[in-house]
Amino acid sequence: MDDQDRLRLLAFFEARLDEEESVAKAATPGPWRHNPDKHWRKPGTAWFEEAVFAGPPGEDATCVAGTGETNDAQSMADAAFIARHHPTRALVEIHVKRTLVKLYHLSVQHQQGGVAGAYLDAIKLHTTAHADHPDFDLRWGQ
Repeated sequence: MDDQDRLRLLAFFEARLDEEESVAKAATPGPWRHNPDKHWRKPGTAWFEEAVFAGPPGEDATCVAGTGETNDAQSMADAAFIARHHPTRALVEIHVKRTLVKLYHLSVQHQQGGVAGAYLDAIKLHTTAHADHPDFDLRWGQ
């Protein structure tokens, strides 16, 4: 990978992190939780859904997502997944990935080629999570 490809990869990755950060900050603050014993009732219906909640427990909790019919195994799994990947966690993961980029730049600056290569490999691996993006270069996944 030449310098131009590395710069493109880093710019792409940082742009995706910016997008993820913007989405996470716009969402209802985490942590979120799924309690299989607490459900959300769809207004105007008798239908109860599995739900993901934010905020204080009890009546003041905010339902951030209803995932489907109560006690449905898939709805419960979806709710548990959504709750686990709440905005607070996403922001921590973004910070960790940004730290990888900073460490890469520091290792390049200090001419630590092997270390820089290892950080770049880690960044490439994280970048593959965005392989469905139109600007993703398939060579980055190799």
